[in-house]
Amino acid sequence: CWESWMTGLSTDSGAMAATNRVAIASVLCLLQSAAAFQAPVAASRALRPGGAAAGFLPVSRAPAVSSPRSLGGKPQSGIPSRGASGTKCSLTSDGLGGERMKGVLKVTDAVTGAPVYLVGAMHYNPVSIRRTRLTVQELANAGELSAVVIESCASRWNSTMNQPTWVRNVLQSEMGAAAKLAQQSGAELVLGDQPIEETSQDMGDTLKMTVEDLKSPLSGGWGRIATDVARAGKATFSPRKEGTGLGVGDILDPALIAATPVTFLRYPLAWLIRAPQAAFTFVTATVVISLVPDVANALILSAADDPDSVTNVLLAYLTGFAFTTLELVFIVRLFLVALLDTRNEILATNIREACARAGPAAPGGRAPAVVAVLGMAHVNGVQRMLEDTAAPKA
Repeated sequence: CWESWMTGLSTDSGAMAATNRVAIASVLCLLQSAAAFQAPVAASRALRPGGAAAGFLPVSRAPAVSSPRSLGGKPQSGIPSRGASGTKCSLTSDGLGGERMKGVLKVTDAVTGAPVYLVGAMHYNPVSIRRTRLTVQELANAGELSAVVIESCASRWNSTMNQPTWVRNVLQSEMGAAAKLAQQSGAELVLGDQPIEETSQDMGDTLKMTVEDLKSPLSGGWGRIATDVARAGKATFSPRKEGTGLGVGDILDPALIAATPVTFLRYPLAWLIRAPQAAFTFVTATVVISLVPDVANALILSAADDPDSVTNVLLAYLTGFAFTTLELVFIVRLFLVALLDTRNEILATNIREACARAGPAAPGGRAPAVVAVLGMAHVNGVQRMLEDTAAPKA
């Protein structure tokens, strides 16, 4: 939905209005999803010996699993011992084989000095899955893999792992591929994202704050919205050094785009299986929200003495434009602040802590590396925070 919304920004106003309504509907669904994930949360709190949460990688060789750090929490487990380094890893400072793989950035954490590979993924995309496997496997084969951080939380991960094996095989994802390789190599698996319950709360708070700010333009409300959006936009999309982050070439990579139909099939199907109530809410909300401006225009024209007059037609048009503008204000602030900027802080914090647990390099060897598998929209913001010695802050 968010990708559709971003595409809609470059199209005509009618398409933008339609995609805005889809995005708003997805917001309602995400809020609904929090309730759907409550059951797995209870299961995730029942820990096995060794700190791994029940339902996490239920196999004998499961690595240590760290629960995500929220703004006040702590990860649960340490890192398992690594084997002796084997063949030197061919992941250079520019990527595999000396040339940066599209969608993958190597960053040196400014505090620990540890190398971090940020894999920017389009969720459920076969090309992203392959790039994730190549990056993790290359480091694991060289004995340089310390930890794998994935953009998930205990609630969502347990919900995924509790699905039948055949479902997980059909709905393959880059995070599942990374977790499996972490398991096989004995690296630490870190669930690095903010819990979905907290994300839902942040979204609700952002919506309420936006309503209040829109109601108070003379008290600085509109200015606060503009400042919030500008700050979060810069922190999210602008790398600290020009030309070092993911760019248009990474996002519009032909191979990635060619595999997009698989993403559009797997993503909603996975959502429907994990949270059918949220999926139903999405469909219902999309239909209802899409009807609002049309109903408003119809009411305006039906109440007019001359519906075809320039004044009434212009009034109906301005009503639709105002509705679309309000949608855009809500979506942009919600997307940049609650769904990206705040979560980037938590993801960067968990990545840095995984780097700290990795320890120094062995004599004559390279520093152990951390691989973080994230949605593409998170990569530049997380990179920016890791390259700063200050604590990550949204």
